[in-house]
Amino acid sequence: MSNHYGAAGYWAQRALDAGLIGMSFTNTSPIVVPTGGKARAVGTNPFCFFAPAVRGNCNDREKSSERESFQLDMATSVVPIGKVE
Repeated sequence: MSNHYGAAGYWAQRALDAGLIGMSFTNTSPIVVPTGGKARAVGTNPFCFFAPAVRGNCNDREKSSERESFQLDMATSVVPIGKVE
């Protein structure tokens, strides 16, 4: 069993490399105590969203890592579970 979703960025990057918007999501078991709560009720529910920029330094010969883009890769908790274990 794994509690780490580090591959989210990999899949979104593959879409970005093709000039597409990439999204990668997963759910998790309830392991996070919400603000003001006393018991675990929600998961970290990590998600990843990459999108190429509309304007910027972008030509067909550049690698995707050299192009401008928006990249968000995060968990919905303060600390991802992989940092706690």
